[in-house]
Amino acid sequence: MMSGSTDLDDDFRDVICPHCESGDLKLISLFGSSVSEVMFRCLSCRTFFNWIKWQGRLPASPAVEIVETISEKPEPKIAGA
Repeated sequence: MMSGSTDLDDDFRDVICPHCESGDLKLISLFGSSVSEVMFRCLSCRTFFNWIKWQGRLPASPAVEIVETISEKPEPKIAGA
């Protein structure tokens, strides 16, 4: 199914062509039309397409860890309320 994608990073294993749904892809560039996209070429229908990075999940980032830590803290109690 993913014959052309065997050398792709694990993050891209589930990527399929939006035009023909083939998994026979070639990674063209780690940056597509924006920093958050990856450019692929489908080897079956020969079209180029951009795929949004981190679809369905956030990338590892210290900012994400900080937000998660802050959201886990209990609300401060106001004296006399």
